[in-house]
Amino acid sequence: MKWNPPDSSVQVRVENGSVIGSDSGPGIPVEEHEQVFERFYRTEGARSFPGSGLGLSIVRHVAESFGGQARIIDDGQPGTTIELSFPPVG
Repeated sequence: MKWNPPDSSVQVRVENGSVIGSDSGPGIPVEEHEQVFERFYRTEGARSFPGSGLGLSIVRHVAESFGGQARIIDDGQPGTTIELSFPPVG
């Protein structure tokens, strides 16, 4: 939501036990899809804005602490799509 243009929306859906969120911001370069989950990593475009580079690192850590995963999906659409997936319960 931080990078979404004003008056735009964030799409959230649940598919096959995963939560998928998509925005229409500037997106994250494919070559940085793994790096953005590292603590304090910020893309070049993000370095001129306030922030510490912890957000996606925290998201991945929380997902993994529940046995899940967090990843960026390259769906060919503008913006960024992130999938949180968790193992079945029970």
